[in-house]
Amino acid sequence: MDRTVTQTEQIKATAPAGTKQLPPHIINIRRKKSKKIIYAVLILALIGLGVWYFFLRPEPAQVPVIRFTALDKGDITKSVTATGTLQATKTVQVGSQVSGTINALHADFNTRVTKGQLVAELDPTFYNASVKAATANHARAKADLDNAARNEARAKQLFTQNLISKADYDISETALADAKATVQQMQASLDQANVNLSYTKIHAPISGVVTQRSVDVGQTVAASLNAPVLFIIAEDLTEMEVQANVDEADIGQVKQGEDVSFTVDAFSGEKFHGIVKLVRLNPVIQSNVVTYTVIISAQNKEEKLFPGMTATVTITNSAVQDALRVPTAATRFTPPSADNNATPPSSRTHDTTKIKGDSSRIGRSRGNSSSGISPDLTGLFDLR
Repeated sequence: MDRTVTQTEQIKATAPAGTKQLPPHIINIRRKKSKKIIYAVLILALIGLGVWYFFLRPEPAQVPVIRFTALDKGDITKSVTATGTLQATKTVQVGSQVSGTINALHADFNTRVTKGQLVAELDPTFYNASVKAATANHARAKADLDNAARNEARAKQLFTQNLISKADYDISETALADAKATVQQMQASLDQANVNLSYTKIHAPISGVVTQRSVDVGQTVAASLNAPVLFIIAEDLTEMEVQANVDEADIGQVKQGEDVSFTVDAFSGEKFHGIVKLVRLNPVIQSNVVTYTVIISAQNKEEKLFPGMTATVTITNSAVQDALRVPTAATRFTPPSADNNATPPSSRTHDTTKIKGDSSRIGRSRGNSSSGISPDLTGLFDLR
């Protein structure tokens, strides 16, 4: 007959003689605790390995990639770049000195006008009435003057005959002087009324091109403290100017009379030329960025350039012709930092050489003399 062996009997059979045996449930609890400790140790080890791998692992040494190019000769320039806006050299705002309704417009956008040309008319009804009223007042004042002159003549004759007193004669003289003053006052009012009537016809103050029209026929303009702007006229579009905003770090290099080249988006493949006309001392501060306005004059004979276009400006400070050239990136090479056990950069792959005087080599490798940066970089140095 087979006998079933219980777990307790197995433990008793395997336990050494003389050893106090633990109950089975205590043994199970200890086994579970041992597994938890093992799992915890494994998890902590994995966490530590991840921290080391992502945060504490030293980066592998970076070996600089060295490229070589041949020295060449050519023209080099030192320049300052900026952006600006094209403007006409002189623009005039044409306004109205009197209020009224626009009766007619004789100019529109792009209309070429000459100095004194009629460009707009206001309704003159009110001002015609003012002229008539001022004329009537002036005529009445002249009549009063004639009457006062006759009274003064009679009073003078009577005074010489001792028929009136000196006080009565003085009154007639005063009335005559007052009448003269009134005539002058009415004449001034009449002149003012005529001037206001003439202001209803607006003429171009300069010859040029109308670049902006701000009113339409039938619109009412009110001239109070500020004259309303009806037109903006640019005097001559064959000569333009660029108002470039140059950073304060570069403004010290810009001088009056320096050559300038610039491009506009409308003619991306074409370069326009000008000269520095003026460097304004007044700073322009926007968002804590300080710039200075540089005025650049440019010819526009074909009238390709329009006011308001954005220009990308290059101001040439100095230029050298037929100079020995290397890319500027060659002078900015910095070897990677080396550890104590690492080989110094000068003994590994690259030897940097400062450009001074008649230096003609840069980026030397062991035993071979050759320039060390790709020729597609643009900055250049004169090495003569």
